[in-house]
Amino acid sequence: MSWKDLIEDNDKIDTVLLSKFLNMSTTGTAQGQYYSKAGDELSEIKKLHAEMLESQREVYSLCMMLPINDFHKHGILINLLTNPKGIPKEQRLYENRIILSTLKRMPTNRAYKVFTILQKNKVNNTRSRWIAKRFVLSKEFKLPFEAVKY
Repeated sequence: MSWKDLIEDNDKIDTVLLSKFLNMSTTGTAQGQYYSKAGDELSEIKKLHAEMLESQREVYSLCMMLPINDFHKHGILINLLTNPKGIPKEQRLYENRIILSTLKRMPTNRAYKVFTILQKNKVNNTRSRWIAKRFVLSKEFKLPFEAVKY
């Protein structure tokens, strides 16, 4: 399915799953609440992220452009960079632009945290290395300042 097909044929979008995901992405933080423990909430969050990645990868990547919290943006970034196989070139290029845009809009320490998690999970694919390199060498990124501060 191409991006144009996604826009023209919105019957393929599971609106129930998308609304659950967006509701959870704006409110869920995996810190636990009065009625649920942190572990239960985290497992539900991981399950919902996996479902969105499997069934609606295009919509899942576009969710980073919405006003969801950074915890979920981290999850989306890590899932997209961990699972790069089997996507068409056009979609991969579009996802790369979304990923870079999201990383540049995040506070620098949170963007670095994404790369640290990828390193801990031993994600070492061409795409993740390319994204990290582009992030560090981007024009908006002030390397001497970042080197001293972080």
